[in-house]
Amino acid sequence: MGEQIGFYGGGEYAIEAYYRHMMRRIAHIRRELNAIKRRREMLVVRRKDYGLPQVALTGYTSAGKTTLFNRLARESKYVDGKPFATLDTYSRLVNFNGLNAILTDTIGFIDDLPPLLIESFYATIAEVLNADLVLFMIDVSDDYQEFSRKFMSSIKIFNDLGIPRTRYCLSSIRLI
Repeated sequence: MGEQIGFYGGGEYAIEAYYRHMMRRIAHIRRELNAIKRRREMLVVRRKDYGLPQVALTGYTSAGKTTLFNRLARESKYVDGKPFATLDTYSRLVNFNGLNAILTDTIGFIDDLPPLLIESFYATIAEVLNADLVLFMIDVSDDYQEFSRKFMSSIKIFNDLGIPRTRYCLSSIRLI
């Protein structure tokens, strides 16, 4: 075959084309994540301009956050017992005995979230950072070991996010 570049001749290896495609895809996803972060930051600024208190429902996955949100906000968001049924945050204006507030339903926490996923979930978890009150939900129907594991994991995530203990309260409501 003579002196041809590469294996069996001219051109490039398929892996090089695949690599370039993946690099373009990664860059596109990063641009999308940055756009989502900017959009959420703008929403936070607008909400603060209204002067209404912000309440974030958060906790371990499958703790009943969306169920409570649906009851308080008179919504019918999708509820499922499976992890990550809520993949995006929702905020609604809610009246608590004459006091208006913005109630936000967030995604659930999970143990040992892979580092590659942390950045994608940061945009939704960031709602917790901007809330005036963080309502931390725990499912009390779990056995003690499971309850303790989920509790400690959630507290670790709060600490990793830099949320002081004074900004959140614990709730162990079991909705039927």
